[in-house]
Amino acid sequence: MTATDVSEAALALARVNALALGTPQLEFLHGRLVRTLGGRIFDLIVSNPAYVAEDDPLLLQPPLSFEPRIALTPGVDALA
Repeated sequence: MTATDVSEAALALARVNALALGTPQLEFLHGRLVRTLGGRIFDLIVSNPAYVAEDDPLLLQPPLSFEPRIALTPGVDALA
């Protein structure tokens, strides 16, 4: 299994969690979605992309206010 993330901090935490859960065979790559995969072929890809418009007032309220902004919004157009 391969995991990608644009956030190095998120990948570092994911590596710690993988070791704690006894799954050291996971591969972690830094980059945006599939761009970092180098053309490899996968049977299944699962994604949880940013999906909230940057001006959404919910971003200022818990629990979203505790999350890194880059994890929640791609910018003005939430469907970008």
